[in-house]
Amino acid sequence: VTLLKNIENLPATIKIEKKLTITGGESKRSITTSQRKIFEVYADATFKNLNLESTNSDGRCIDTRKPAITVNIDNCNLIAKNQNSYYTQPLTIGGSGTDASGNKAANIVVNLNKVNIEAKHYGIITFNPVDLTITDSSITGYAALYFKGPDSSVGSSGSIVKINGESIIKGINSSKESTYSLTSQ
Repeated sequence: VTLLKNIENLPATIKIEKKLTITGGESKRSITTSQRKIFEVYADATFKNLNLESTNSDGRCIDTRKPAITVNIDNCNLIAKNQNSYYTQPLTIGGSGTDASGNKAANIVVNLNKVNIEAKHYGIITFNPVDLTITDSSITGYAALYFKGPDSSVGSSGSIVKINGESIIKGINSSKESTYSLTSQ
């Protein structure tokens, strides 16, 4: 699917249930919403040349909801910076983390290339194991990367993160006036 124009005020979440590529074409296209989520992903998906922004207080741009899928994000901006929120999370690795038999499923695979993620709270939050590759990307938020333990899901134990190229991961804790940064080498 190639967007031919920007989409402002997306009225509802888009559910991806079959393998799909969404691109802004040669020029980067934007999708904005005040809904909680822009995309809920249940199948392999690729996002390319997009600006995605949720202004909702629990804003999520891309939210995976099924294990053992691959999500590629290339040359995109994911923004969720509602200043009245503590729960913005532009990239959410969610879902149950178990297969139909209740066994721990294969990791979700997420590849970021030339991606900019800006969040007031969690840049990337994982509720399930993920194989995450970050290349030439920037992730900023109170907790830029948050690997959650078991709660309503299996937790992030077993996750693998690779940081490549000119990547910067920066956490900003404004209440404690401290920051941390990880920079690839």
